[in-house]
Amino acid sequence: LLASGWRTRWVATASLVCWGYIFAIDRALYLNHHYLVLNLLVLWCLMPRVRRRGSVRFVWVGGVRALLLVVYVWAGVSKLDADWAAGIPVAMGTGGLRVLPWIGSFLVSRPFVVATSWALIVIEIGAPGWLGWRGTRRWAMAAFASFHVATAFFYDIGIFPWVSLALLSTWLSPSWAGSRLVVPDELDPRQDSGWRHRLLLVFLLVHMIAPVRALLVGGNLAWNGGAQLASWRLLTAQKTGWCRFEIVEVDTGERQELSPLYELTVWQAGKLARNPEMMLTYARHR
Repeated sequence: LLASGWRTRWVATASLVCWGYIFAIDRALYLNHHYLVLNLLVLWCLMPRVRRRGSVRFVWVGGVRALLLVVYVWAGVSKLDADWAAGIPVAMGTGGLRVLPWIGSFLVSRPFVVATSWALIVIEIGAPGWLGWRGTRRWAMAAFASFHVATAFFYDIGIFPWVSLALLSTWLSPSWAGSRLVVPDELDPRQDSGWRHRLLLVFLLVHMIAPVRALLVGGNLAWNGGAQLASWRLLTAQKTGWCRFEIVEVDTGERQELSPLYELTVWQAGKLARNPEMMLTYARHR
């Protein structure tokens, strides 16, 4: 319904309520791409109506572009750590390529893995320049598209690569899909866009500033999960684990082992075992 252009704000509002409820009901459900979809729905709810169906003002296309750039830049900044510089996350994702004939050994070699890791950092942090300048935009779009397809193939990260590919298309000329950008006199006269533009600016500023707190958290963020929410820390770590809890009666010293599976599902327990903050929350709950 959103793609058809039919009553997009009504459809976006209904989607936002439903998606937001599912997103907020369980902390174990948090994923960066779920959060990205949530924010895209917020943008759709703010967009003013226009007289021509399927049209949108350029300022809102710019808003979507800016949100994508925020994701790219902070994803690149979050990779500035020792593990990523050493190519460890990339090596973990591409290790299976060793079996390929002729080029398998090269694709898993340390020089190639490290070079790929640093290339991703440069591409992501430099996204505003690569995509903003027409001279490099075509090559940047090809690089980002290749990156998203590769991550979809090597990593189990759900819909994020495909959502990102869809957002990447906003950097193309509007004529490629037959869409139209409108001028002010084509807006619905009942729409006052001034307050919408101010909200859009605040919305983007919040997303630009919020991830800064990840730089202020001490310790190894890949382990402690500090400031993970709304920080766009993408592909910075792959973790697996198992945990159990032991209840100790202070007076008698009696001990009782408690498995999280007593009241959590398997996938919830798996998320719990990879997040120290969630472990602490669950221990306090018990």
